[in-house]
Amino acid sequence: MNKEYMLQTIKIRIKELEKKYREYFSTDNGPSSSKSGAACMRSRIKKDLDVLKLLEALLMYCPATMVIDNENLERVFDRLTEPRGT
Repeated sequence: MNKEYMLQTIKIRIKELEKKYREYFSTDNGPSSSKSGAACMRSRIKKDLDVLKLLEALLMYCPATMVIDNENLERVFDRLTEPRGT
């Protein structure tokens, strides 16, 4: 897994989460009908967004030749960037 792939995957996931975050502001037509439920989901999504943005910023400082070839680290990265059942 190289730096370019990781940055691309993070950017895609950030866009998805930002869209989902905006959806939770509408309790009439959105995925949650209660204000407290929507606020809770926005909080969870915001936490995921913050982690991804931090990871993106750290990756920007890595050399272009950076590669991760550790299976455990690849699995962790996949867990951070794959959608959860929200």
